[in-house]
Amino acid sequence: MKKKLLICTDSHVLHTGLAEVTRLIFKKLLDKYGQFYEIVQLGYFHSNPIMKPMWQIIPTQYDQNPDGSYKFKEADRYGQLTYPNVVKDFKPDIVFGDGDPWYVNHMINHKSIMNHGTVLYLTYDGIPYGDIDQTWLKNVDQLVTCVDFSKQVMTECMPELDPSKIEVIYHPADLTRFGKIPSNEKQKHRKAMAPNIPENAFVMGWAGRNQWRKQVWKPYEILSYIRSG
Repeated sequence: MKKKLLICTDSHVLHTGLAEVTRLIFKKLLDKYGQFYEIVQLGYFHSNPIMKPMWQIIPTQYDQNPDGSYKFKEADRYGQLTYPNVVKDFKPDIVFGDGDPWYVNHMINHKSIMNHGTVLYLTYDGIPYGDIDQTWLKNVDQLVTCVDFSKQVMTECMPELDPSKIEVIYHPADLTRFGKIPSNEKQKHRKAMAPNIPENAFVMGWAGRNQWRKQVWKPYEILSYIRSG
């Protein structure tokens, strides 16, 4: 009998970072162990898909505007209304949630959570995190964060958590899509973005917001190494 896995995050047919992470994790799982799992997703913001679904998606609630666009119900923004019914009907063995804490905290507060295992892939830059009481995290079976800094924040600021239940796994990336740029392409982008620098100048770029889980100190470490060895 297949294990039933319920995914709760951005609908995987969207063009968002969370959707990309979901595709990469669970497409690989199905490719290798598809005979063992049945997957259903409670998909947040399910509209304007960029691809066909790879597994069943149950969208959160929305209304359609006269122009055809979607207006998502704020009360069900992260499945707060839909989640209990999905759990009741699907009866998952494992629930996986991905995103910020307010994406998933309602899942743990629901009494049905005692009937299945929970795995949450969360992001933390610091504590406090908004006005959310985060003691509910102690009831999660497995916590995963994408960098060591986030785990450090969680273990130091929430002593009620069991550190052995927190894993660090970097977000996956499709290297066939995000590979090295050929030299001729690189020169074209260099001229377009920085036309006044010499063609043989060393250019270092970094993609990410000013958030510590994005490892903003790494560019400074690289610069220091380049300057002083």
